[in-house]
Amino acid sequence: MHARDPRVGARLLARAPVYSAVAIAGLALGFAVCYLLLGFVRYSFSYDSAVPDRARVFVLQHKVNLMPAPSWIEFMPLPFQDAARRSGLALRSSAAIPREVVLAAGNVRWRGEVTAVDADFVPLFGLTAREGDLAGALARPDGLVLTASAARQLFGAAAALGRTVTAGDTALRVMAVVADAPSNTTMPYTALVGRGSALWSGSERAAARAQWQGLGGKIYLRLRDGASAADMTRLLQEAADQSPWRQMAPTPADRARLGHVIEVRLRTLSEAYFDTEVARGYRGGQRGERPVVLALAAVAVLVLALAAANYLNLATVRTLGREREIGVRKAIGAGRAQLVRLLMAESVLVTTLAYGAGLLLAWLALPPFAELIERRLEGVFAPVAVLAGLAGALLLGVASALYPAWIALRVRPLAALVNARYLAHFVERAPMGWWPLAIALLLAVAVAGAATARHLHAALRAAPARLLRD
Repeated sequence: MHARDPRVGARLLARAPVYSAVAIAGLALGFAVCYLLLGFVRYSFSYDSAVPDRARVFVLQHKVNLMPAPSWIEFMPLPFQDAARRSGLALRSSAAIPREVVLAAGNVRWRGEVTAVDADFVPLFGLTAREGDLAGALARPDGLVLTASAARQLFGAAAALGRTVTAGDTALRVMAVVADAPSNTTMPYTALVGRGSALWSGSERAAARAQWQGLGGKIYLRLRDGASAADMTRLLQEAADQSPWRQMAPTPADRARLGHVIEVRLRTLSEAYFDTEVARGYRGGQRGERPVVLALAAVAVLVLALAAANYLNLATVRTLGREREIGVRKAIGAGRAQLVRLLMAESVLVTTLAYGAGLLLAWLALPPFAELIERRLEGVFAPVAVLAGLAGALLLGVASALYPAWIALRVRPLAALVNARYLAHFVERAPMGWWPLAIALLLAVAVAGAATARHLHAALRAAPARLLRD
């Protein structure tokens, strides 16, 4: 493609403003819908992607089969962590025990969760300190680690490192500041302390560590090389079967009926977001349904394909209406390559402008779309995603020019100049019409309506007690 081809294509598009506006608007709508839906799909499959080697990091889950409708829960009795350590199969392990507190810094009050973690939490989740000593903060009883957003809420623009906050009668010192946890994580945190923090008395820590029938917190493991999740599950299940839970099924008949009073399993963090069984349990958090996310990906591709088909129809009709112009160009010496370059330059220019307009539409629609699906959708407009979309738009422009170029190459200069309807027989063969754009619009409305209906249905079915609890 020569440098002058885009300029010539732009002049030709400017001579047909109605065609240009309709073509760009239809493609822009398709690009916007596709970009948002694929952004959500990418966001969903990127859950916990900030965790190093997330496929080898496991979260423990259990369910109590004594319940009428047992559900899997990630909040575990803390003795399971000691059992995992004794097994020798765990390379690293950390509990994550949240506690709601009110932190005070002068006249500022901040209410939120402070999560007590082990030292292994840092390498398990790949945390690095923006400021301060992360390991030292978790090792000291008065140490406190804040995320950047929590530090701003407590101290504004002032430096947080070294400052003191109080939680009731307990004084804590900010010894490290870390980046905010990604929004697409199943392990959110805003403030961290060590397991030996002064927020808990020694007797409280000892009681929680020995409490088999409590929900202390989440437990994360990374297994040693060669250790299998099945072996760890078997050992933890044996520990559960020998725990005080055994007293709930004292007879062999009871144990035969229940199988295990308390059942244990491991799930990798790469699977955690799509574990819908956990979503129904205690503090299940945000979870996704893999079939629904994949269906949305298919809808995104279909919407863009329909918008592209609509543009191809318009471009084909425009080529059929330019047979005299094409005939004149051929008569004065325009070669086949020159005609193909010209049509491709027009097509690429249209798809590029449509992509830019689609990005603007997607940016404007992102806040209500994120609110609708109840996700923050960070990183949707990351440079990699924008450039990938631009590459797709350029490829679409080239592909959309192939059929009109094939039609243009069949023009015979003399016949086109003498007979204005020389290419009329191509009209019947071209898949023309406005129905692809209409279907794309209907699909977009249907997706939004289905998502709204699903969230409304879930809200109506949720028990009031669970809503208050969550």
